[in-house]
Amino acid sequence: MTAPSPLFDFDDSSALIAADIDGILRMSALGGAQIRATASAVDEQALDRLHDLHPRSVVLVGGDARSARAAELVVAMLAAHATVPLVVAPTTPTWVGPLDVVVVAGDDA
Repeated sequence: MTAPSPLFDFDDSSALIAADIDGILRMSALGGAQIRATASAVDEQALDRLHDLHPRSVVLVGGDARSARAAELVVAMLAAHATVPLVVAPTTPTWVGPLDVVVVAGDDA
């Protein structure tokens, strides 16, 4: 009995890149590095000076439909518990300043 052939060869990097039309493989590869960098900053207490600071608002910028829906879900889950306004926007609002936290999400973030 022979095993069924796969849809594509995972060892063929050019085929993987061609099949990854949404950029999910690249985002997955970069996601681990971002998590490790943040964990390292926490371990080194680099973020401790921000502990007592509170933003004026948190703006979630979602450039594409998927990230906008995810941002709306985050706001729906956290808005009742948040001590600052949570705003979802397709682009960075003109009123955003140094007292606001901006989180940008999307395929090109």
